Amino acid sequence: MPIVFLLSYGVLRLGGRAPPNVQVFSVPEIVAYFLMFFVGAIGEELGWQGYAYAGLKTGRSAPAVALIIGVIWGLRHVIPFAEMGRSAEWIFWQCLGAIAMRVIIVWLFASAGQSVPVAELFHVSINLSWGVFPIFGSFFDRFALFLILALVAAALVAVSGTSTLARFRFGRNQA
Repeated sequence: MPIVFLLSYGVLRLGGRAPPNVQVFSVPEIVAYFLMFFVGAIGEELGWQGYAYAGLKTGRSAPAVALIIGVIWGLRHVIPFAEMGRSAEWIFWQCLGAIAMRVIIVWLFASAGQSVPVAELFHVSINLSWGVFPIFGSFFDRFALFLILALVAAALVAVSGTSTLARFRFGRNQA
């Protein structure tokens, strides 16, 4: 995710837009954000990957399960985003980005032998990248971020196969 956010920043720069007044975070602030986001990711990924994935996987491909969970995950954030004053367009692209992020999470989860901690760490990287992006992620192009995430997700599906998303496994449970 840090690379994806850097790419989206590059898209902004190429388009002649750059965040004003970039905020620099100290190491203790970043550690505090990491710990805060880690606690939240534990609960979410235990639910999404540790519980929902197994139930939804029966009779479905891994990408199909990723899309189902991704849609639910994205929709779950609509009301909080609306309460934050985000526009309908912002919410739309953010939800599509969440679907692409879920495909990436499922790929990581499946490739690591269904490791929930791997999913949790990637989830933390999503929130941490957003949190330390200039001005708490408020100044970036959601559409560009979605396109980058969609390309990454599509490439992972193409390379890994559409059944399990785990053609190339790493980590534990390599059987």
